[in-house]
Amino acid sequence: MTDFDRIYHMVAEMNRDWAQLITDIRSGRKAEQRAAERHRVPVVDHYTGAEYGTIIIDGMGALRGLDLEAYEVSQSNESDVLAAIIAALNAPAAKPQVKRTQELSGGSFIG
Repeated sequence: MTDFDRIYHMVAEMNRDWAQLITDIRSGRKAEQRAAERHRVPVVDHYTGAEYGTIIIDGMGALRGLDLEAYEVSQSNESDVLAAIIAALNAPAAKPQVKRTQELSGGSFIG
């Protein structure tokens, strides 16, 4: 099997994983389990580098909490803080994640 074939099959598997994730979300299957998962996404102003805190996202991609640093927020313009929160909500880290156990490394699959 060539490297191209390995990459092709890996991408095909990733596409199947994403399709399964979308099907699970739309059907509501595993909704309670995914909704119980939580992860934090940093809220950062990409222009100034100010870190305002984190947002808490569940496994379905829904906002579950907002944990901001009072001092940083008080020292900033409210529109900058809101823009940073919106950017964090739209960041790839805030989207539902496909859990994969295999990675392509050095031309071969590692399980």
